Amino acid sequence: MRRASLVGVVILLTLPAAAASAGRNLALGRSYAMSPAPNYALCTDEGDKAQLTDGHYAAPDTFWGQPPSVGWASSNPVRVIIDLGAIQPIDSVIFSTASRLNAGVHWPSFIVAVSDDGGAYHTAGEAGGEGAAAGQDPAREYRRRLVVTGLRTRGRFVMLYVIPGGPYVFCDEIEVIAGSHDPQQVAFSEPGLDLDSFSRYIGLTRRRPWLATQCLHLAARARVESRAAAGRGDDAAAQGLRGAEAELRALSQRISTLPLDGASLRAAHRQIALLCARVNAALHPDRACLVWRADAW
Repeated sequence: MRRASLVGVVILLTLPAAAASAGRNLALGRSYAMSPAPNYALCTDEGDKAQLTDGHYAAPDTFWGQPPSVGWASSNPVRVIIDLGAIQPIDSVIFSTASRLNAGVHWPSFIVAVSDDGGAYHTAGEAGGEGAAAGQDPAREYRRRLVVTGLRTRGRFVMLYVIPGGPYVFCDEIEVIAGSHDPQQVAFSEPGLDLDSFSRYIGLTRRRPWLATQCLHLAARARVESRAAAGRGDDAAAQGLRGAEAELRALSQRISTLPLDGASLRAAHRQIALLCARVNAALHPDRACLVWRADAW
């Protein structure tokens, strides 16, 4: 999928009678839709339909064992779309969540997207939980309000596309903070995507760096094996492995510039597989195939 630049005038479908006061929580009391439905038994109830924007936070007890919290297990991604009622100037989005590593609850990350009409969504920003667990006591529960700020965007509908850091993700409140800017002056540089296209696009944005990383991991293995081959006097294997390493490092660089479409990334994946086969062929020239025994756990 290739996203072209938006050309032309951005037309506002509706505008509030008066600009929202800066700093106000636009999401407070607003309705929202969730996909998939919450399914973590200890905190799932009928109140989940309103608890993310009711202004109430979980008490100091276990975060995911309380009704004010909303939770998902084995759900990735989780999508929450808040209807602000009218197009508003948006400065920040806040996602209140928790983590306890020995319970399998890791910090999530989330992408913010906005829409005027609920049909075409534009990516506005991202907050990541990566690195947040550094120095964290695995047995202790931590709480954090993950914030994306300085957005200077607009929209009636605000989508949080949440990527859990592990098997669970929990939230007790989402805030959308009003900006002081004029929403009429906000222009989007790319065309909006419907929900299905948006999900595919986000998947591709994550697949591209993953493929590049796989190249580098395999290149590092080829380097180690080439040195070992040279040390035992197997010059042919060493030369083949050095060549594969150079091609893998070049491919890693090239992947980062590929367009975000499935065909390009599938072709890159095939190239990685072929180079992996070359590495294994250099290491085991007498084998037509290799079988690894792995721990089932």
